[in-house]
Amino acid sequence: MVYECVIAGQATSVDMPTIETLDKAYRDWRIFLKENPGESSAPVDLTSANKVLFVVKESNRHDMVTLSKEVVIMNPVEGLVYLELLPNEIPNPGIWYGVFQLYNNSDYLVGEYPCRVMVNRSAMSNAKWTPLMISEVREYLMDRCPEDNRLLLSEQFTNSQIINAIATAVDEWNDTPPTLCYMSPVTFRWPRPLMIGAAAHLLESLAFNQVRNNATYQGGNLTVNDSDKGPAYLQLSSQLKNEWRTWISAKKREINIAQGWGSSSIQEF
Repeated sequence: MVYECVIAGQATSVDMPTIETLDKAYRDWRIFLKENPGESSAPVDLTSANKVLFVVKESNRHDMVTLSKEVVIMNPVEGLVYLELLPNEIPNPGIWYGVFQLYNNSDYLVGEYPCRVMVNRSAMSNAKWTPLMISEVREYLMDRCPEDNRLLLSEQFTNSQIINAIATAVDEWNDTPPTLCYMSPVTFRWPRPLMIGAAAHLLESLAFNQVRNNATYQGGNLTVNDSDKGPAYLQLSSQLKNEWRTWISAKKREINIAQGWGSSSIQEF
């Protein structure tokens, strides 16, 4: 089976496309590179391209490259390339950052086309832990499908919003002193606390949106306001954020003591 995906150069302005695979699995992908999001956007002209590389990192903030491989240019006029993902090329499950890099005949980088790389855990996986996934956050927030949101008839949050909230919570861990171990959304090994932190940031951003769009509409005897939940969302966010930050403090204290003394006899740890 060959999978297909359209990836645009300005994808960071909307939901980034996702390439999915299974841990320990083999996948073939036909990738259509476009200049901008949207069906009417022109394809990327690859006729003068020297090569196209597919690069995977833990996040766009990380310097270390996990995977870098040249893809096959199948149709340079249509911007079509072929990506072969082999088992074990991406070492463990999680939400990775991927980018297709276009190089000209002088071997200069001239364009980047970003995407998410979703590696789901398979039955054959021997990973020690599975990082927090989008579906777990949706399950916690009861935002799994349109039926969960009878007024919206759609999901409340996009996949990109959830991924960005996870990354923001991980950044908060990294920025909270003391600096003990630098984490990414892929390497963060405590999914439940991270789920609380991601949910807090999602509800906070939703509260901002509700306050910004708060307006009452009246027609005849009917009065409607579908954006009046800002204070409630902000209160929920504050409660979750306090729980998340309390956990960060306790966990960093535990790690700090373990690094200094090897173990701790304090009951809380």
